[in-house]
Amino acid sequence: MLESAEVRWFQRGTPAPEVQAWFQRREFAPRVETRDDHYLLLPGVDSVGIKLREGKLEVKRREKDYGVQQLGTNVAGRVALWRKWSFPVAEPSGGEVPDAHWLTVRKDRLLHKFAVE
Repeated sequence: MLESAEVRWFQRGTPAPEVQAWFQRREFAPRVETRDDHYLLLPGVDSVGIKLREGKLEVKRREKDYGVQQLGTNVAGRVALWRKWSFPVAEPSGGEVPDAHWLTVRKDRLLHKFAVE
Protein backbone atom coordinates (compact mmCIF):
# COMPACT_ATOMS: atom_id res chain seq x y z
CA MET A 1 0.00 0.00 0.00
CA LEU A 2 1.31 3.43 -0.97
CA GLU A 3 0.03 6.72 0.39
CA SER A 4 0.69 9.92 -1.55
CA ALA A 5 -0.38 13.52 -1.72
CA GLU A 6 -0.79 14.62 -5.31
CA VAL A 7 -1.33 17.73 -7.34
CA ARG A 8 -2.60 16.81 -10.78
CA TRP A 9 -3.37 18.63 -13.98
CA PHE A 10 -5.01 16.94 -16.97
CA GLN A 11 -5.32 18.30 -20.47
CA ARG A 12 -5.60 17.07 -24.03
CA GLY A 13 -2.82 17.89 -26.44
CA THR A 14 0.47 19.65 -25.87
CA PRO A 15 0.84 21.82 -22.75
CA ALA A 16 1.15 25.56 -23.30
CA PRO A 17 4.75 26.83 -23.52
CA GLU A 18 4.46 28.60 -20.13
CA VAL A 19 3.41 25.31 -18.48
CA GLN A 20 6.34 23.45 -20.03
CA ALA A 21 8.66 26.27 -18.92
CA TRP A 22 7.34 26.02 -15.34
CA PHE A 23 8.21 22.31 -15.19
CA GLN A 24 11.64 22.92 -16.71
CA ARG A 25 12.46 25.71 -14.18
CA ARG A 26 12.74 23.18 -11.35
CA GLU A 27 16.27 22.35 -10.18
CA PHE A 28 15.93 18.89 -11.72
CA ALA A 29 14.40 17.71 -14.97
CA PRO A 30 11.01 15.97 -14.76
CA ARG A 31 10.76 12.28 -15.50
CA VAL A 32 8.82 11.93 -18.74
CA GLU A 33 6.80 8.78 -19.53
CA THR A 34 4.62 7.82 -22.46
CA ARG A 35 2.33 4.87 -21.80
CA ASP A 36 -1.15 3.42 -22.25
CA ASP A 37 -3.21 2.97 -19.09
CA HIS A 38 -6.50 1.02 -19.11
CA TYR A 39 -9.16 2.39 -16.75
CA LEU A 40 -12.25 0.53 -15.57
CA LEU A 41 -15.22 2.82 -16.19
CA LEU A 42 -17.05 3.52 -12.90
CA PRO A 43 -19.89 5.93 -13.76
CA GLY A 44 -20.73 8.26 -10.87
CA VAL A 45 -17.65 7.24 -8.85
CA ASP A 46 -14.81 9.77 -8.60
CA SER A 47 -13.10 8.74 -5.35
CA VAL A 48 -11.88 5.32 -6.56
CA GLY A 49 -9.93 4.43 -9.68
CA ILE A 50 -9.05 1.01 -11.06
CA LYS A 51 -6.55 0.58 -13.87
CA LEU A 52 -4.40 -1.95 -15.66
CA ARG A 53 -0.87 -0.77 -16.28
CA GLU A 54 2.32 -2.60 -17.20
CA GLY A 55 1.32 -5.98 -15.73
CA LYS A 56 -0.34 -4.57 -12.61
CA LEU A 57 -3.90 -4.01 -11.43
CA GLU A 58 -3.92 -0.77 -9.45
CA VAL A 59 -6.70 0.33 -7.12
CA LYS A 60 -6.51 3.92 -5.91
CA ARG A 61 -8.83 5.57 -3.37
CA ARG A 62 -8.98 9.28 -2.57
CA GLU A 63 -8.70 9.61 1.21
CA LYS A 64 -8.99 13.40 1.41
CA ASP A 65 -9.59 16.20 -1.08
CA TYR A 66 -8.02 19.56 -0.17
CA GLY A 67 -9.57 21.29 -3.18
CA VAL A 68 -7.78 23.71 -5.45
CA GLN A 69 -4.73 25.23 -3.73
CA GLN A 70 -2.58 28.16 -4.82
CA LEU A 71 0.95 26.72 -5.27
CA GLY A 72 2.78 29.80 -6.50
CA THR A 73 2.29 32.87 -8.59
CA ASN A 74 -0.32 31.99 -11.23
CA VAL A 75 -0.08 28.27 -10.34
CA ALA A 76 -2.93 26.38 -8.72
CA GLY A 77 -3.96 22.74 -8.70
CA ARG A 78 -6.27 20.28 -6.98
CA VAL A 79 -4.50 18.62 -4.04
CA ALA A 80 -5.66 15.25 -2.73
CA LEU A 81 -4.41 12.46 -0.47
CA TRP A 82 -4.56 9.04 -2.17
CA ARG A 83 -3.99 5.44 -1.08
CA LYS A 84 -2.97 2.91 -3.75
CA TRP A 85 -2.80 -0.88 -3.84
CA SER A 86 -1.00 -2.69 -6.66
CA PHE A 87 -1.24 -6.35 -7.66
CA PRO A 88 0.60 -8.21 -10.45
CA VAL A 89 -1.67 -9.59 -13.18
CA ALA A 90 -1.26 -11.03 -16.67
CA GLU A 91 -1.40 -8.34 -19.35
CA PRO A 92 -4.37 -8.49 -21.71
CA SER A 93 -3.37 -10.05 -25.03
CA GLY A 94 -1.90 -7.46 -27.38
CA GLY A 95 -2.18 -4.79 -24.67
CA GLU A 96 -5.90 -4.42 -25.36
CA VAL A 97 -8.56 -3.83 -22.73
CA PRO A 98 -10.69 -6.82 -21.61
CA ASP A 99 -14.04 -5.41 -22.85
CA ALA A 100 -16.07 -2.23 -23.45
CA HIS A 101 -16.15 -1.42 -19.71
CA TRP A 102 -12.53 -0.24 -19.94
CA LEU A 103 -11.08 2.93 -21.48
CA THR A 104 -7.52 3.15 -22.81
CA VAL A 105 -5.75 6.47 -22.24
CA ARG A 106 -2.40 7.26 -23.89
CA LYS A 107 -0.40 9.48 -21.56
CA ASP A 108 2.62 11.67 -21.90
CA ARG A 109 3.35 12.21 -18.24
CA LEU A 110 5.69 14.71 -16.56
CA LEU A 111 6.40 13.75 -12.96
CA HIS A 112 8.11 15.56 -10.11
CA LYS A 113 8.38 13.87 -6.71
CA PHE A 114 9.02 15.82 -3.52
CA ALA A 115 9.68 14.40 -0.06
CA VAL A 116 7.80 15.97 2.83
CA GLU A 117 10.12 16.28 5.80
